[in-house]
Amino acid sequence: MKFKFKCLLAVGLVCFMSVMSVSAKEVEYEKIVQQYAKGQTVKISMEQLLEVKAGMTYEEVVKLLGATRDIGSGRHVLQYVVDDNKILYLGFGDYKEKCLRSGADLAKSLVTVDKSDEDELTFNASLIYKGEDRILVSSPTHPMFDVIDLLVSDETEIVYEDGQEASFEDISGKLLISIKPMVTKSIPPQGAAVKIVILSK
Repeated sequence: MKFKFKCLLAVGLVCFMSVMSVSAKEVEYEKIVQQYAKGQTVKISMEQLLEVKAGMTYEEVVKLLGATRDIGSGRHVLQYVVDDNKILYLGFGDYKEKCLRSGADLAKSLVTVDKSDEDELTFNASLIYKGEDRILVSSPTHPMFDVIDLLVSDETEIVYEDGQEASFEDISGKLLISIKPMVTKSIPPQGAAVKIVILSK
């Protein structure tokens, strides 16, 4: 009887620790989601970017281009979309610092997004964080959102770029995602992934 009780106690403890572990992961996921609910990626034109003068403080640059999403941790990394298919990452420690690069110099550092395979339901994205069955991804050039919280279910097809099957655990880096048409109006919006193509192993 004592042995049976000890076994039940041990099983119960393992289950409790498992639930606590899952809950902690989900709490952390929600914390990250809420962090990305603040702000939104601003879209600017190349003409606006070229107005940036070398020697401006970052405070002046932001005043010129507009307050945008800060994806940095420990230091500022401001994210702008330029002409709908290019991304500018502006990194600095303090808003009072001077930006030593002109708009023309910054234009040389733009990251171009290949939108040839995209529409509103299929888009390029980067993984921000992974929960138990959800992923938070960034897609700054998408016309409807720049960050989205997606459910990944047993029905979601997950593959590598070469068509090889992959698992939820394999999801990382750059992705090509197809989602269901229903997307919530929450901040960030929520949806469900139909297919995830992992573009980088």
